[in-house]
Amino acid sequence: MTKTQGYLRFVEQAAKPKTRVWLVVGGSGAIGTVHWGAQWRKYVFSAGPNTYYDTACLAEIAEFLSDKTFEHKHPVLKEAT
Repeated sequence: MTKTQGYLRFVEQAAKPKTRVWLVVGGSGAIGTVHWGAQWRKYVFSAGPNTYYDTACLAEIAEFLSDKTFEHKHPVLKEAT
């Protein structure tokens, strides 16, 4: 599933057994990935090399991370909506 927020698209990749992975795509191509960060117990963004972000892009990424972490930790609430 692909989710578009502002200038970015989050393209879901092959799911892992317990978590999911998204490719983050900007206007000029892939800029990084979102995946489960076990050390932080939440979804994290891994930026690609030579990529730069303004506050709007960072806010979009942060919102996506928060949403997906909440869905992961509260699957019953996600199904109810």
